[in-house]
Amino acid sequence: LNAMDNVNEKKQFPIMRFVVCFNYSPSNKHYYECCAKPECKKKKLVPTLDGQFICNKCGQKTSNPKFSYFLNIKIQDDSGSTYLDVFGDHAERLIGFPAAIYKQKYESKDSQWFHQLSKNFIGKNYILLAKPNIEISIEGTIKKKLVACGIYN
Repeated sequence: LNAMDNVNEKKQFPIMRFVVCFNYSPSNKHYYECCAKPECKKKKLVPTLDGQFICNKCGQKTSNPKFSYFLNIKIQDDSGSTYLDVFGDHAERLIGFPAAIYKQKYESKDSQWFHQLSKNFIGKNYILLAKPNIEISIEGTIKKKLVACGIYN
């Protein structure tokens, strides 16, 4: 993980045997509404005044959007720890449930389910293929992040 200091934004690199070591918080909403059209792949929908959602890319309006995950987790290996952004199918592989089920449990405040859920992946070993992402703020602050491209156990 210390290799993050020397990353090139275009490369992907494996991190072997990392451990998820964050305190999972069910109080955070870890899902978002996204376009259900497979060819669109728009990541986030905009809510409308009539309670529906609209995709800014393809223009589709829906009251039943697809749900996808967004996790920002702390991972660790022998060289140190860092944070990793995990989206969609990769996050679903970690969580073990589709985002629509997660949404239902989140809205019902099922704390026992969330406690058991965190035991499914915290402290377990995974292999990761990640892409470094460098963000530069308006103030010029550079933030290096990792985005998961593949997670395997």
